[in-house]
Amino acid sequence: PPPDPHTALRLGCAGDGVIEHYERDLTVRLHAGARLGDVQRALARAGQFLPIDGDDALSIGEVIHHFVYGPLRMAYGSVRDLLLGLRFIDGRGGDNHVGGRTVKNVAGYDLSRFMVGSLGEMGLVYEATLRTYALPARVMTVELALDAIAPVGRSIGRWMTTQAAPGGAMLALTSDGWRLFVHYFGTALSNAAQLRALERAIAEEPGYHLVGAAEIDFSGYRSHWSALTAWRRDAPAVVKVVVPPARCGELSAAIEERFRQELALSIFALPAYGCLFIGGALGAEEAGALDRFITEQVRDAGGFRAWHRRPRGAERIEPFAPAQTDWPMLRKLKGALDPDWILNPGRMLRPKEVSA
Repeated sequence: PPPDPHTALRLGCAGDGVIEHYERDLTVRLHAGARLGDVQRALARAGQFLPIDGDDALSIGEVIHHFVYGPLRMAYGSVRDLLLGLRFIDGRGGDNHVGGRTVKNVAGYDLSRFMVGSLGEMGLVYEATLRTYALPARVMTVELALDAIAPVGRSIGRWMTTQAAPGGAMLALTSDGWRLFVHYFGTALSNAAQLRALERAIAEEPGYHLVGAAEIDFSGYRSHWSALTAWRRDAPAVVKVVVPPARCGELSAAIEERFRQELALSIFALPAYGCLFIGGALGAEEAGALDRFITEQVRDAGGFRAWHRRPRGAERIEPFAPAQTDWPMLRKLKGALDPDWILNPGRMLRPKEVSA
């Protein structure tokens, strides 16, 4: 959400939101108001899917504006890689069409990928064309207990160069402590081979303990992901933090250690990308203390933090910080696409910086 006061706008659409599905080309054209769950069910009838982790209720526009991703990114790439073209309305009311159905369709600056993660500041996406994939035959989910989580990012980096290379990995603070969930997407035979390779890898690397492994279909994988991230839908305070992958486990441990006695925090991380989601039932003062600690850590490690939801009374917390090195370029693009500063002002860039 943008800072208060604001006018909220959320696109919707009738039906599943699929405008055209080019099954043989593995491409789909969608309304931005299409819900992710509806799209996945429509594509599944043709044996295909969008490799995007997210709640079924999220719209495709929200996935693009907020750069939504999860463990599937390791095997299939992110929405930025899947995006072939889009249509959006800029701050002047201009109707912009960029990209198309082919992989090579852009000359010059690629505005389609630039819109991913723009938080609605540059334009309102109303249609998108995305690459689809064939549904994996099976999904192997492996649960690992950890003695320490600080080295997890480096461990995954090493596994990626072996036969144990995960198709996805997520780190979660559960009622049983920290757990690393590793996923493999393939046939039963290939998944079993990669599980054996992972067992060999962790045998040579102390601190990891195999809790169990289960093979499920893709709908089961999506249910598993949804259950682990359900707290993010209702928590009054949720902040996303991105740091170098090697620092992800270290930061997760530091946050748990610092606030274990004070706050009931939920922590979920994607260590391969240094992405953490932290939050819970926090008041304004508690959110402020958490924000100060995270901002300090991010300043030291490099990266950023963006509040997806702030509790009432915590509006003084900057929605996005710290300032990034690419902001001078973004300010120029903002001036070209939204010169009157009417689209989601202050969500990421600040008005005084745009007018400078």
